[in-house]
Amino acid sequence: MRVMKRSHRYALLTILISSFVIRSIPFFRYTFWGIDYGEYVYYTNQWISRGSVYLGIDGWAQAYPFFPGMFVLGGSTHLIGVPLFTALQLPTLIVSTIVPIVIFLMTHRLTEDTRAALLSAIFLTVLAPFVYNYSQPKPETLGFFLMILILLLYMMLTNGKAKLLLLMILMSFALIVTHHFSSYFLILFMLGGLFFSVGLRRDIRKVDLSRIAFFLFFTTSTFIYWFFFAHPFRENRLLNALGMPSYTILFVPYIGLLGIFIIRHIMARMRIRPSVNIHNEDSTFFYVCASVLISFIIIFIIYLYRYPIPGRDIELGPMVFYYIPLSVLGIFVIWASKMIWAYKDGVHVLGWLSFVLISFIVGVITGSSSLLPMRQVAFVMMPTAVLFGIGFVRFYSLSNPFGDRRKYFVIFVILGLLLAWNLPLTYPSQDMTQGYIEGTDLDEVEGSYWIRGNLNSKVAAEHRLSAAAFAVGYVNLTWTDGYDIYFSDDYDRALSEAHEMDVRYIMWDHKTIKGVTTTAGAHPHPFNPTLLSSYRDNYLLYLGEETEVYIVP
Repeated sequence: MRVMKRSHRYALLTILISSFVIRSIPFFRYTFWGIDYGEYVYYTNQWISRGSVYLGIDGWAQAYPFFPGMFVLGGSTHLIGVPLFTALQLPTLIVSTIVPIVIFLMTHRLTEDTRAALLSAIFLTVLAPFVYNYSQPKPETLGFFLMILILLLYMMLTNGKAKLLLLMILMSFALIVTHHFSSYFLILFMLGGLFFSVGLRRDIRKVDLSRIAFFLFFTTSTFIYWFFFAHPFRENRLLNALGMPSYTILFVPYIGLLGIFIIRHIMARMRIRPSVNIHNEDSTFFYVCASVLISFIIIFIIYLYRYPIPGRDIELGPMVFYYIPLSVLGIFVIWASKMIWAYKDGVHVLGWLSFVLISFIVGVITGSSSLLPMRQVAFVMMPTAVLFGIGFVRFYSLSNPFGDRRKYFVIFVILGLLLAWNLPLTYPSQDMTQGYIEGTDLDEVEGSYWIRGNLNSKVAAEHRLSAAAFAVGYVNLTWTDGYDIYFSDDYDRALSEAHEMDVRYIMWDHKTIKGVTTTAGAHPHPFNPTLLSSYRDNYLLYLGEETEVYIVP
């Protein structure tokens, strides 16, 4: 990388500081940040005390111990004297902070344009859905970081760089044992890149052979780990990955690679090669892209206003309209899809975006519990960020898309939206999200400490509080069932379901009253007020600042 201008170095430092500040906000607002945080604390504790896989959890999270990368990292940090909660939060906060810098390096590697690289980094630094998802201390935060770091090294891979290849192999093992979904997307990204760089180009370069070899190594290593070690994941996720009970999904990447060479052979025989006129300055293409994208955004926004997120039951309601200005930034992504062909390895980015969109569509069509569209959004944003930086710089370089005077006004508005519009969206209040919340305050955690010292039977608590009690109370709670416990109009029916589930106690706080989540991915609904009054008339055990615990009669 060439020596950067002083202004660019200051910009990069500002991005790094801003990334840290934005992502650290939840740790000052909440004691626990992330709806599954309690499970991660629990498993880290088990790894510290047992040093091995622990399967003493009742529920959907049984696969977690088989992907212990974050738990081992957090436990190791704790063993050198860092408090347990901080030991889990700090490493993931650091790697999440660095993600925009990795994107900067990746974009610069592809384009050798510092301006485009800085804009790509800014995009991921402040983009609300991305920040919200990866400010949480969870395996996916660490897994995503390892994935894009390996992808950066993969793009830097050339013959003779044995040390680089060794580093990639070591990081691959770390990724495989940390997060399955990030491993899946690394396979997908590499396959997409090979489709565009090998299948659609005239000559196969030596570096392509090195990349194919690494793709086969990583894919095979991942599948061996999934199939022979991560048994709960194999049975509960992999077996039904596409909505059908079959392990044939394991052969898809190899068949896909073979398909690339078949397509390449057919195109060579027919003398078909894609041709893109990247030097055409006509702004018609830009306006067509803008019209199509804005139309699609309006239709999709209206859909999300009236219906749940595809693959989930979560409703956004009026909050979805906040995303309209940010979505319009996708115009520059489409614009860059034309310019990316000018760069030597730029077509890899098109492969990343194309294949993740295919995965997104497959998840919607099949209703796969593994390929939930909502979980794939963050991975869509990675190639989108790279394309945004390239497209924005290209737009800036054009002489007249909106007129010379208006051009600078548009640039100012776009950057202002990126920096300012995200603030209320990054960590929205419970009222904005129609009852959904992932933060747990200290007063709410105190009830879990009380449970730890006083109860030893099953406690009903919704998802967020259940995780908090898991972390500090070490009791096996339930939240994946028990609809009638929270929503029934009939008090006796609610008690009957509690008895069937062997629940002896029920716990809630003021946030639970606003929104209860009983099923993973379901939209929260308010606690039935009549049922709430009935509980409060019977057998109060604990009344804290925010948390209440009752015995089930």
